[in-house]
Amino acid sequence: MAKHLKKKNKKPLEREASINLTSDSEQEVETLPDSEHVEKYKAKSKKLKIVKAVLLMVTVLFILGGFSIFRDDISIDGLRYLFKYFDISSSHLSDDTVELNINTENSMKSGIYRSGIAVLKTSSFEIYDYSGEKILDDRLSFTNPEMVIGGKYILVYDIGGKTARIYNTYSLLWEETYDYPITSADINDNGFFCVATGEKGYNSVVYAYNNSFEKIYRWVSGDKYVLDVSYCGSSASRFAVAAFKSDNGDYVSDVYIFDTEEEQPVYQETRNDELVIDAQYSDADSLKLLSDKRFTVINPNGESEAVETSFAEESLKMFCFGENYSAFLVNESIIGQSNQLRCFDANGNMVYSSEINAQVLDLKIYDNCIFALTTGKLYALNPETDNASEYEIDKDLKQILPISENSMALVGDERISFLITD
Repeated sequence: MAKHLKKKNKKPLEREASINLTSDSEQEVETLPDSEHVEKYKAKSKKLKIVKAVLLMVTVLFILGGFSIFRDDISIDGLRYLFKYFDISSSHLSDDTVELNINTENSMKSGIYRSGIAVLKTSSFEIYDYSGEKILDDRLSFTNPEMVIGGKYILVYDIGGKTARIYNTYSLLWEETYDYPITSADINDNGFFCVATGEKGYNSVVYAYNNSFEKIYRWVSGDKYVLDVSYCGSSASRFAVAAFKSDNGDYVSDVYIFDTEEEQPVYQETRNDELVIDAQYSDADSLKLLSDKRFTVINPNGESEAVETSFAEESLKMFCFGENYSAFLVNESIIGQSNQLRCFDANGNMVYSSEINAQVLDLKIYDNCIFALTTGKLYALNPETDNASEYEIDKDLKQILPISENSMALVGDERISFLITD
């Protein structure tokens, strides 16, 4: 059963405020029709049931006829493709939601996908619905599993390994084993994706695919190594690549934006003595770049935003990119747990800053709400309203999987617990 959490009066962050994540709605009162209208409704309902039964019978006969006529052309891969958009599960989290008991491991990755929770481990990929039923269980053999969840599909791959796969809720849709190790991969909400690996004679190659799993673009580099790729969420043709090379002992980073309809990159930037480690597109088509020294935002016109933040004199402990905000946890001292949480909007402007005097285990963003998890405590803040809330949780919970602004799953030792905040 999903637990309901209530806010404590104590304000853990600098701003004394509370956040109200739920709202009450008035119930509408429906008057019953008179007896004459009731009879009319009954007659219409009876006709509708007959029409539904006839349509269902026609549909079943059509499917059976198709299987009979084209039985020689039906294959497992064809059936997988037929059901790649199929998803009938409910995405509602209720009080009847149960706690999931699973075998966890240090390298496990988990996330919310449509109407359930996807769990990737070194030996398996599983999807559970909110009632606790396992709806997908596929065996694999990964060393460093990584997972990217898009709106349509889930892309899983083995960092340093050679295999990448794509799933929907119920089946494996695509699989590729490359000749060289995979360094990064990404998929957007429309199912377009890219994979960074290598080729004979080249240090790096990036393949771009459409949502029918067809290769549509190839970029190669003989002297650079790709650290990250990101496929633009609203585009079927644009993706970004962050690569680097060593020049006399110093790192030189190159950031590219490619369009699959153009031969040359539509944007390119070189950064000397700097290592770009993460690139991610936002819904606004802005590209967020994080290096070992700074955070910048490249707007859709290929221009760097004026506002930047530098981490050169600080230790960056954790970061999280959302669609509307980006959050960074920094520590100015080598020892101690005095962490500075800084939040930026989609244009790179700092909109919130506060201290958390505890070890932060996880940091996540859902829409306009930013969550921070420490041992036994969950913090929720909204940069738009400067409101913050604190919740007490079990001490074994270590990872946040936001479902909505007032519901989430928390991953602990051998379990995933569902929580609803008041």
